Amino acid sequence: MPRRLRRDHPGAWQHLFNRGVAKRTLFETPGDHRLFLSLLARQVRKGALEIYAYVLLANHFHLLGRSTDGRLSAAMQWVQDLYARRFNIGRRRDGPLFRGRFGNRVIDSDPYWTTVVHYIHANPVSAGIVGRASDFPWSSAWHYARGSAPPWLRTDEVEEVLGPGGGTGAEDSAGAGGAWVVERRLHADTGAADDPLEDLLGAPTERVLRWLEWKARLADGSRPGWILVSPDV
Repeated sequence: MPRRLRRDHPGAWQHLFNRGVAKRTLFETPGDHRLFLSLLARQVRKGALEIYAYVLLANHFHLLGRSTDGRLSAAMQWVQDLYARRFNIGRRRDGPLFRGRFGNRVIDSDPYWTTVVHYIHANPVSAGIVGRASDFPWSSAWHYARGSAPPWLRTDEVEEVLGPGGGTGAEDSAGAGGAWVVERRLHADTGAADDPLEDLLGAPTERVLRWLEWKARLADGSRPGWILVSPDV
C-alpha cells in the first residue's frame, strides 16, 4: 500500500506527533529528553522547522510547528533516525524505536490552532503526572510560564494569541473541552479542512446546542435535553 502523501507546504501549521513502537518508552532519562530537543534545535537552526509548543512524555511526543520551506518530512525523519540510533547505541539494543513515520495534521483554522496549543500543554495534566502544565519540565509550558524559552522555541505567536505565559497557569485545563476533537482527528486520520466538527471549536454554547438539536432531529426527530457529561463519556 502506498504511503499517504503529507500536506506539507511552506508556512503550514502542523501538529506533529509519534510514540514508541508497541508503546515502549522513548524517553527514559533527562538526557534522552535533552538529546531529542537538541536535535529539534539543530533543524530549527538549519531553517527547516519552527517549533512553537512541545511536550515529551515517556512514550510519545507532540509538537506544534511550521515547515518553513516544505522540508518537514526530511527534518523530522532526521530527528527520529538520529535519536533512535543514539538511543539504541547507549542501551546496546537494535530494532525500531518509533512505531513508524511521525504523524502530522495540518492546522487550518485559528480555533483549532488554539485547541492544539492547549492540548499539547495539558497532556501531562491529563495523564496525571502533574497538577499544572507549567510544572512539567519537558514541555514548552514550563518555559512559557517562566518567560525563559530557549532560543530555538518561537514564543511570539502563542503569546500574541494567548497572552504572556502562553495560556498556562490558570488555564491548564483549557484544552480538556477540545481534547476529544484533537484525539478524534489523530486516530481517525481526519484533516482539519473536512472535519464537520471544526466549525464548533470555539463556538458559543448556544451555537453548539443548536447544532446538536439539528443532528438529533435528523437522526430520530427527538430534541436532546441538557448536556451533563463530556462527549467521550
